[in-house]
Formats: sequence, C-alpha cells, structure tokens
Amino acid sequence: MVRIGGGIGMHFAFGGGDKVKPDIEIVGVVKDIKQDHVRTVTPNPYVYIPYSQKPVLSNMTFYVSSSRDPQQLAPELQSKVRELDANLPVYEMKTLERIVDEDLFSVRMVAVLSAGFASLAALLAALGIYGVLAYLVVQRTREIGIRMALRAEAGNVRQLILKEVFSMIVAGIAVGLPLAYGMARFSESLLYGVSAGSPAGYAVGLLLVALVALAACYLPARRATRVDPLVALRYQ
Repeated sequence: MVRIGGGIGMHFAFGGGDKVKPDIEIVGVVKDIKQDHVRTVTPNPYVYIPYSQKPVLSNMTFYVSSSRDPQQLAPELQSKVRELDANLPVYEMKTLERIVDEDLFSVRMVAVLSAGFASLAALLAALGIYGVLAYLVVQRTREIGIRMALRAEAGNVRQLILKEVFSMIVAGIAVGLPLAYGMARFSESLLYGVSAGSPAGYAVGLLLVALVALAACYLPARRATRVDPLVALRYQ
C-alpha cells in the first residue's frame, strides 16, 4: 500500500510500482480498529472505501441497531431486501453476541478443558497428600500415643500433622511456581485479558493449593487426635 501524505484531501493507492496512481482521496480520518478477533490487543490501520466506488462487489455486511428481539427482526430485514432486489441473497444473519461467542469458542473450549484438567490435578494432589499423611499417622501411631498418654493437647497433635502439610506446601510452591510461570509464558498467546505474570492469578493458585492441602490433611489430623494411648503403646 502506497501512502501520499496523511490528511484530508491527500491521495493514496493500493499496491506499488510506477504504474500505480494514487487516485483514492482521503475524505476523513478515523481511529484504528480491531478487525480480526475480539482478542486482538493492538488495533490495525483500516481503510473504508464506498461500495459504490468499488469496481467489483463481492459481499456486503450491514449492521442494524435495534432494541427489538433479533428473532423477530430478521424476517422483516429479509423482506426489505427482497423488495429491493429479489435475486440478492441474504445469509449469515447473526447478532453481535453470537459473533463474539463464535470468535471466543476455541478460547473458551481451551479454558474449560484447562479448568477440567486443573480440577483433576487438584483432586489427585489432594489424594496424594491424604495418602502420605495417612501413612505418616500410621507410622507415628506409637509416638502420638506416647504424646497423648503424657497429656498432650489434641491441638498440639494437630499442629504436628499441620507442620508436615506446611513443609509439603512450601516444597510444592518452590518447585511449582517457577514451572507455572514458565508454562504461562509459553501459553500466553492463549490468554485474553490476563498476563502471564499476573500476581492475582498466582495468588489464587497458591490459595487453592493451600486449601486443597488443608482439606486433605483434615481426616489424618482428626484420626491422630483420636488415637487411644493404650492401643497406640501396644502398636508395633
């Protein structure tokens, strides 16, 4: 595209070379627009040319603003077009909401699948933490029994289990946070309205991991506080 000048009254042309004449006059200047996708971040320069001045017409798109129900408006619009030209086909009649939904369909599908896999990963993490802590309680049954026999408070026994959970959370954050950031940077092109380094996203993720870990340790901690000291002391 060749540009001559940049204001109203100037001329430009599409293409390049000596044979191209800048015969398109600029009659107005508008802002750049997001033409391709809803997720487009950077607007692109755009040129509006009157249909009546185009040598060849292909398809035309009209936008109708109305407060009425689109389902009731569509037949009337088709009827009006048939009155003007019965041979003119009318197709792809859609609301703006549907156009946006279709454009974001793949992104939303990826989001749903990601949420599903994340939920599955959280469930597996919870089961893994529960299994480790349950095994830990069994291995330390005698120790817990001795503590209970020495009049240890149930809260102290729960703190013993929670310390193990806390160490797991810290280790998981230390390993998982850099990996999560790296994966987020790798898939940043799929994100819309969220940056790979968003602190809120990582805060929510860390909070979710902590809640999953605490929920998984509830039963082992509850079981530890209910250990009978006499049975635990005889436990081998």
